[in-house]
Amino acid sequence: MTPLNIIFTLIISLISIFLCVQILKLYRRFKLASNTATAKNIYVIKYNKTVDEDDFPEAMTDFPRPDASDGSERRRYPRTDFHGFIDFINEGTLYKEQALDLSYSGIFIKSRAPEKYKKNDSIVMTFETEKTGPQRRNGRIVRISHTGIGVSFVR
Repeated sequence: MTPLNIIFTLIISLISIFLCVQILKLYRRFKLASNTATAKNIYVIKYNKTVDEDDFPEAMTDFPRPDASDGSERRRYPRTDFHGFIDFINEGTLYKEQALDLSYSGIFIKSRAPEKYKKNDSIVMTFETEKTGPQRRNGRIVRISHTGIGVSFVR
């Protein structure tokens, strides 16, 4: 073997190990979100890439539902700053992006390349808040801007 072949083999091995570690970390995070008491919904990605939700009527009670709006804001529910990371699956691909804000009805996810997402795509997300702990949510992309995507929670 030439020295160039040895170097190439070492580089490929290191990249493979790094990717395996990252996949294990994401698997553990998804597993933690689905095993906790706050993650009441179980989502299954079907073979045709649609998302199916088990029927839990109490599923969306983790976030406190806000009182009626005073009319000063056009949004139905107030947004809260949320700068955590979101793991989500879109079109069979796993992504990790940072969120900017969160409300009872949805979340805004910051993205450097929002053009890779399509409006009305279904996604499955996991994230963690201080109040509710790990969450697993089903969502639909409702808005795409130059800074990210707006996702509405699907009940």
